[in-house]
Amino acid sequence: MFSLKDLEQVDWVAAIMHEKRKTWPNIDNYRLTQETIRDVMGVYVIDVLGETKKRLAALKPQTADDIRHAKQQTVAMSEDLRKKDRQLRDFLWAHFYRHHQVSRVRRKVFQCVQDLFAVFMEHRRCLPPEWQAQIENTPKGWKAKDWHARSVADYIASMTDRLALLEHKELFDTYQMMR
Repeated sequence: MFSLKDLEQVDWVAAIMHEKRKTWPNIDNYRLTQETIRDVMGVYVIDVLGETKKRLAALKPQTADDIRHAKQQTVAMSEDLRKKDRQLRDFLWAHFYRHHQVSRVRRKVFQCVQDLFAVFMEHRRCLPPEWQAQIENTPKGWKAKDWHARSVADYIASMTDRLALLEHKELFDTYQMMR
């Protein structure tokens, strides 16, 4: 969908790749890709931790409500990383997210989630017993239908991609073996 050379359009990622090539002159593309991904993720993690620490120090919260009522997010990227993130996102939207193969997968995944939600809303007995029990115990202040929908959404969100696809296959593939 895009090459390492294409990715060098993102200045700060290009700098990481340049440093890797300088450190390991004979690095192959697979290793360069893996190392670049690791370092890019590291930039995000270190920045968010540092920015969050700064914000907590300034806020000096004593209770959870101090965090809830803060005038800004407590956990966030720094302004510098937000700019870098925008540059990377723009690149990814142009070269990856709008790619026809990715669009096809997104459509399939969207349909999978829609199908699972619809079947679990209409046929709650298709859910595992512990999720059925959760639905039956509507908390105070919730409408039963809203709680059912919230529980189904939480169940689907708890699935890995692989599990969601297997669930979909089990529920919708007529030829799927009965256990």
